[in-house]
Amino acid sequence: MTLLTAGHHKPSDGQSLSISGGATPTVLPAEFYSFTPTVAQAGGRTLHFSIKNKPAWASFGKKYGTLYGTPSAGNTGTWSNIIITVSNGARTVQLPPFSITVSPLVADPHALAAATSP
Repeated sequence: MTLLTAGHHKPSDGQSLSISGGATPTVLPAEFYSFTPTVAQAGGRTLHFSIKNKPAWASFGKKYGTLYGTPSAGNTGTWSNIIITVSNGARTVQLPPFSITVSPLVADPHALAAATSP
């Protein structure tokens, strides 16, 4: 698991806002993927999440900033420069850009050999 560093802003008025978390960098086709960042703030303001460069196979929950979905075999490849941002109306912070690779399914050569041997 890759750990992403936090975006953090601590103004003098005591209303801090931070976002952190480690998105899993790989997923297999037909495997469910989910990542929700951790957010901390002072002041109790309403949080607004957004995302840039969301993978085509994924959805984004704006209430908690959750990136989730199940890629298909047609989604194989790397989805780069994904950025999740949170704002409380006064401050905005974001995770550093990250990538998710949908790895191709590779047949187990031992299972294949067993299935094809007499």
